[in-house]
Amino acid sequence: MTLCHARTPSVPPCTIVITNVRVQNNADGDSSLGVLLNGLFTFNMTSGSRIIPRLALGLAIVWIDQLPGQAYHPLDGVLGLGKGKASIVSQLHSKCLVRNVVGHCLSGRGGGFLFFGDEVYDSSRIVWTPMAHDRMKHYSAGSGELIFGGKGTGYKNLFVVFDSGSSFSYLNSHTYQGFISLLKKELNGKPLRETKDDYTLPLCWKGRRPSKTINDVKKYFKHFALSFANGWKSKAHFEIPPESYLTISVRYSTLLEV
Repeated sequence: MTLCHARTPSVPPCTIVITNVRVQNNADGDSSLGVLLNGLFTFNMTSGSRIIPRLALGLAIVWIDQLPGQAYHPLDGVLGLGKGKASIVSQLHSKCLVRNVVGHCLSGRGGGFLFFGDEVYDSSRIVWTPMAHDRMKHYSAGSGELIFGGKGTGYKNLFVVFDSGSSFSYLNSHTYQGFISLLKKELNGKPLRETKDDYTLPLCWKGRRPSKTINDVKKYFKHFALSFANGWKSKAHFEIPPESYLTISVRYSTLLEV
């Protein structure tokens, strides 16, 4: 019995193709074992109906090797957040099932959902910005500006690439050093001190007491954001709160994930 038939026994068995090769296709250079699963998947539509399309899911480079006629697009990510035809949403869109829209709503307390199409959210509560059409190889909103604590930093014209396969978020060296300086300045006088005792990530802090959750330390850090203009009347801000760029290690240190 195949994997997807075990999960959905009411539908015909699917085909699982496992390519035992290590691929390196994400923006952070991280490598993964290539796996492709091609089978039938059940989707509950907002109309109340249920569809069972055949989709191919897996790492982007494996898709390109396995699916004939697919164009190559770098940095497609695990979920296919890119311009390639092999992404989940592109496959659903090509079958005229949904519009070419994908998004996620995640709670800081855990839980959330991933949606495909444009009928499952309140558009008035979504911040929109068009994707850049002059960046043919990358899924990008164009040039962005780094905002820290609601104020401009002077770091502008940043080419921003969204890749759902990256393990971490990255800034170029010049912008990264400026961002670190802003963080350290903001932490001056706060009960957190940089520590070299934790080698999990390059930049770590410890307080007087062990930090067990982000809630213990997030009050000491400010939000930062990427601001995009792209010809619109008002700028769109992609806001990143402390709980999205910090994590707690097994040694109870606060780690920077940028």
